[in-house]
Amino acid sequence: MNKTINALERMNLHKSEAIVYMLLVQKMGGTVEEISKEVRFKKQNTYTILNKLIQKGFVDVEKSNPVIYHVVPPTETFRKEQIKILDELYTANNELNFLYEANINKLKHPINLIQGFRPIIKKEINLIKSAKKTLNMKIGFLFFNEAQILINVFENLKNTGVKINIIANQACTIDNEKIEVLNKFKNCDVNVKEDDLPNTKVILVDGSEMMQIFPRFPFHENIYSDNVHCTYNYSKNIAKTYNDRFNHQLKLIV
Repeated sequence: MNKTINALERMNLHKSEAIVYMLLVQKMGGTVEEISKEVRFKKQNTYTILNKLIQKGFVDVEKSNPVIYHVVPPTETFRKEQIKILDELYTANNELNFLYEANINKLKHPINLIQGFRPIIKKEINLIKSAKKTLNMKIGFLFFNEAQILINVFENLKNTGVKINIIANQACTIDNEKIEVLNKFKNCDVNVKEDDLPNTKVILVDGSEMMQIFPRFPFHENIYSDNVHCTYNYSKNIAKTYNDRFNHQLKLIV
């Protein structure tokens, strides 16, 4: 019973709300007076608790005289809460990983900062063309017309035996225009998997070179191309760490 109370508290219910909810699960319904007597709370307090449970989606109300309160089936309630919690954890994980990755570059490792989307694309393509064995990319966003440029380079790389892996967002919005990121590569003969990424790009060449491209506000829905900058990291150890993490993430995506 205590474990159930704890679980309900983790689902944003106060202990008193959890007690009332559990009673309703057992009784299937009841009036304020009936419920207050069972839980030994004051009637006004019970009424307040029931209203909060309604707001949180745990209880429904039947308009009758007197009003009868019914429990929402636990399976439905728990499913919604599980989705909500997992979504919050996933979002937090993405944001924290981005902050970690963005700042690890600043820890006394040789880096080169590049600004302006034209110099960035030029550096990006030159780095990709240098791949000899593997090219791993996280593509959270694309510039306009960038996809076709990448696809042309990928075709040349495949002819030399380079293995290409891409993790991409389904879509992004840049300069107020939506781009279907994943669809851009659907007819390209490379290993492409979808994931929910921040609006950033990571390019990893042969597990030893790395480039990160990100807008000023990576968690804003809309990206402005003139607000994008990138870092090129010369540290092979840092690049290897990122590459190992990429490969691990790739394996986890179904």
